[in-house]
Amino acid sequence: MRRAITAVLSLALVPTALVAAPVIAAPTPAPHPVSAKLYHVALAALPGAAAVESTASFAMLGLSWARDPGVSNVQANVRVHSHGVWTDWSALSKSDSGADGGSPDDANGVPRDGTEPLWVGSADGVQASFVSSTGRTPRDLRIDLVDPGTSRADATFSHSPSVSSAAVAHADAVQPQIFTRADWGADESLRLGACPSGPENAGAIKVAFVHHTVTGNGYTPADVPAIIRSIYAFHVQSEGWCDVGYNFLVDQFGRVFEGRYGGIDQAVLGAHTGGFNTGSFGVAMIGTFDTVTPPQAMTDALSRLLAWKLSLAYLNPESQETLTSAAFDQNRFAPGTAVRFNVISGHRDADLTACPGNAGYAVLPFVRQAVFATMTAGFADPKAQVSPRALSSNGSVHVTAGELQAGDWQLNVTDASGNIVQSQGGTGSSVDATWDMTANGSPVPVGLYTLTLTGQQAGVDARAWTTTVQVGGVFGGVDAVTAPAIGALDVKGWALHGSDDAPVNVRVTVSGSTVGTLPADLSRPDVAAAHAGYGAGHGFDQTFAAAPGFHTVCGYGINDEVGGPDALLGCIGVTVPGAPPVLTGRAADPVGLLDRVQAGPTQVRLIGWTLDPETIAPISIAVYVDATFMGYYVAASGRPDVAAAHPGYGLAHGFDQIVGGVVPGSHRVCAYAINVGNGTTNPTLGCAVVSVPTGNPTGHVDAVLPVPGGVVAWGWATDPDAAHAIAVHIYVDGHFASALTANQLRPDVGAAFPLYGNAHGFAVALTLGTGTHSICAYAINVGGGSSNVNIGCSSVPVLAGNPFGHLDAAIGNAGSVALWGWAIDPDIATPAAVHVYVDGVFSRALAANLARPDVARAFPAYGAAHGYATQIPLTHGTHRVCTYALNVRAGTTNTPLGCLAVKT
Repeated sequence: MRRAITAVLSLALVPTALVAAPVIAAPTPAPHPVSAKLYHVALAALPGAAAVESTASFAMLGLSWARDPGVSNVQANVRVHSHGVWTDWSALSKSDSGADGGSPDDANGVPRDGTEPLWVGSADGVQASFVSSTGRTPRDLRIDLVDPGTSRADATFSHSPSVSSAAVAHADAVQPQIFTRADWGADESLRLGACPSGPENAGAIKVAFVHHTVTGNGYTPADVPAIIRSIYAFHVQSEGWCDVGYNFLVDQFGRVFEGRYGGIDQAVLGAHTGGFNTGSFGVAMIGTFDTVTPPQAMTDALSRLLAWKLSLAYLNPESQETLTSAAFDQNRFAPGTAVRFNVISGHRDADLTACPGNAGYAVLPFVRQAVFATMTAGFADPKAQVSPRALSSNGSVHVTAGELQAGDWQLNVTDASGNIVQSQGGTGSSVDATWDMTANGSPVPVGLYTLTLTGQQAGVDARAWTTTVQVGGVFGGVDAVTAPAIGALDVKGWALHGSDDAPVNVRVTVSGSTVGTLPADLSRPDVAAAHAGYGAGHGFDQTFAAAPGFHTVCGYGINDEVGGPDALLGCIGVTVPGAPPVLTGRAADPVGLLDRVQAGPTQVRLIGWTLDPETIAPISIAVYVDATFMGYYVAASGRPDVAAAHPGYGLAHGFDQIVGGVVPGSHRVCAYAINVGNGTTNPTLGCAVVSVPTGNPTGHVDAVLPVPGGVVAWGWATDPDAAHAIAVHIYVDGHFASALTANQLRPDVGAAFPLYGNAHGFAVALTLGTGTHSICAYAINVGGGSSNVNIGCSSVPVLAGNPFGHLDAAIGNAGSVALWGWAIDPDIATPAAVHVYVDGVFSRALAANLARPDVARAFPAYGAAHGYATQIPLTHGTHRVCTYALNVRAGTTNTPLGCLAVKT
């Protein structure tokens, strides 16, 4: 890594003009808007360690710079002058949250990149250094210092003030206490100044992404409002976003806060998980959880929030959903990729980041279990598939849904007056019902009908689900949308009435605006063949004028017979070409830029863009390494930024090309755009000097943890001479124990070592005897290195001993006793054996194998399957019931779990 800039700042500061004047606190500690001040201090390269003068006071800081793809793998180091002394240096990594390409957050102001912000509490001086692995100096590099302002209302958070009434949403599910933006003192003028159009809708919520703010853990309850105000100011004025990136924040004291404006029970588009903000919401744990486990109060609050929010979207917290990737420079997936996520996912599942930290990510399985247990009852992913009424068929509505637990359900169909026209019910773990659009065996009249699904699971009412369907309305399809010429698009499709053969009037919209209405009366023999009773004259095909660029084109059938909303026939996206504009100074020759070059094992990667003004089609580039021609490659990948800068040319002008066959060492890599048409030259897009690596492997043992009967260890390893996974050898107490391949997914390693891929992680479980053991891992060299490298050692005690647990309850009934509890033997992960005694006499043997998420949270190495329960017949009277956990392996005794007196 080559040092790009080492800068020390020594300046007096002036607030930016974008920040409103301070608000004078009210005489009483009631919440009120508080204007944060943001100071921008330019970083300039200075020789040596220059003296640092005082600055204005601040509580949070971060670095930011003008967006530049050539600045990557950055490492900033800062320290502050606080309470008369200089703190230790703290490392800040590049911010990993972000906005979807083309979203309002992405388009707001001048695009900037930055580090994660750091909460320092109170400081009046700062020093900083900045390093980029590419050696490239970013433009407009600065430190942003945030003074979040003060409010006497902040002190009330020392004892958790009551949530304001504005936070209570009217929903069937139980909403946890959520402190609103007003409670933490949000100055709404800040977001309104950034994005006056207000919040955007995120669409149907499918996934919750969990983050950590990386602002540090050393804060008090009263600090939290100021921390959130600082994040708000940093996200808007340093990152250039519309608002706080996260939809919600949770502190380590178990409190939930509203983040982004727009309604806590609404689907509001955020800037938390670049490429996947649409269809999701983001929750940030306030703190840094790389090695520190989030406190129980924090994970409990996170679980309560997720249970409520997911219940509003009818999502099963232990299932998966699909999102489609949008453009984002740290996205793990190419734009347009359909990706399956856990409904509760970590940020690292989507983007090239370690967020929410290794320790934060490790609690997510337990959070999913807790959310499921909290929700208790509900429908999952309910759907209504409509087969429309036609002249030859009555039509039907097929309703399906999952259930969080098996239970009873009922589907009621009501007409516009609220009268029930049909009811169905059932029992089981899923819903599958069909309404045949009849009432008492006769077809219902045309019109709008409401379907309501209710149910009860384990004695708890599930949140009702409702949808509206049309009987006898228009149906059809948009078959194709094409761009036949510059500035034009053509729409083809068909439409039918449900109750007669009259032509349907179709309304066409382009990017949400109606561009015309036309009759569906053209000949479509295929429609007549597929739908008996209708003639062929039900097609439409018309060309409309449209501005160059991408558009979503939709067709709607006008529902004159039903009187309801127009029926959506379908939507299709299309890019409309335009007359290519003349690019100043280079009217005929291609233009473009080699954004960056990365080196990897025997290969280089070139990223950039190019286009020729005389065509909207992609053109080729030629790549040279040390003046040796390496090949032609087509620049046809999506680049929304190029399309925005050059309207009419479309997206397909980017390149991200790996060129192999490059020997280790320093090389000059150049790219040239290949001219088409009337140009005179193939211009250079740029050159860069890179070093193709070689040498010994590298890696790290991230953790070695004791588990029943042994240890588990995990980490990563890679060799600079090879992109493929390498071998790792494990030694225990100096003796070889295991050989494995470091081929598990580690997106953080892939981000740190571009061109090597993500598959460089390893994990191993070792069965060991009781006692303390030394565990060491070695990365096995391949290629040009000279030795195998020790990547870490740990000394770990292996647990053993007597079993433990508890008899939670024993309840007598007429002629029997019901009892339950839990038990664990530290020597095994499998369920322990439990014996039940009644009045001192052995009664029954059990396996403690029932799910107990609370036990799993308390003892995460052992899992949840450690509960026991049974019912034992007893004679009438008072009895003493005792349970014992049976010891295996290293312990010395069977452990009493408890005794209780019961009456039957």
